Amino acid sequence: MEGALQSHTGCVRTINEDSGYFYQSPQGWTLAIVADGVGGHQAGEVASQMAVELIQEWLKASQDEELDQASMEKRIREAIQNANEKIYSYANEHENCRGMGTTVVLACLYDERCSIAHIGDSRVYIYRDHHLHQITEDHSLVNELLRSGQINEEEAFHHPQRNIITRALGTEAIIEVELQTISTDELQSILLCSDGLSDMVPFKRIEEIISMGGSVEERVALLIQEGLNAGGDDNITALLIDCGGSQEKEGSKP
Repeated sequence: MEGALQSHTGCVRTINEDSGYFYQSPQGWTLAIVADGVGGHQAGEVASQMAVELIQEWLKASQDEELDQASMEKRIREAIQNANEKIYSYANEHENCRGMGTTVVLACLYDERCSIAHIGDSRVYIYRDHHLHQITEDHSLVNELLRSGQINEEEAFHHPQRNIITRALGTEAIIEVELQTISTDELQSILLCSDGLSDMVPFKRIEEIISMGGSVEERVALLIQEGLNAGGDDNITALLIDCGGSQEKEGSKP
């Protein structure tokens, strides 16, 4: 298994409020996280960094345990709820961070399974049977309009309010986490990304890039470049995992 994480401030923003993390444990499980901060000034950057640090610390604390699916899902929920409480408290205690929050997507691969959790509009895609599938559903205003039939897919992609989210980590004392577990059987790749990629690069182009040959680093770099070529209106973060091989890496982006 091999993974690569890259992030770019984009062409418009002056601060990168995205954070990401990729880790493969000696015990054989893999953790990937992407968070996209929201809030005025630099508060979004604070929230996304806190989310990534708190979640990975919580999960790595139990990495020596033998965890089945139910236990892993429980640990993931606990990790996210703990991060939510800490971010919410920090925001209330620091005037310049009031109202800050962050999206978060998490994928944990273990024992031929992948547990995926998300809050907000950062996404997880899987590439299986030579096709890309979006397996998280955005917590966003545009997605609610799409689900209710008020707009179509094309209108959703170009909607001027596509950056408005309806759920974020750290903005409320209690948060609802979306969590699912899938089999990794015949799973070729997993992509986690912020909306700086998914809002700017069409689905088919993302699929084409992931299906290309070459290293994960090369394909992630191309995904980032596509987001920049499309205007780079937002921070862009992509974390791609190829579900084969045995290379172990650890990396983090502040």
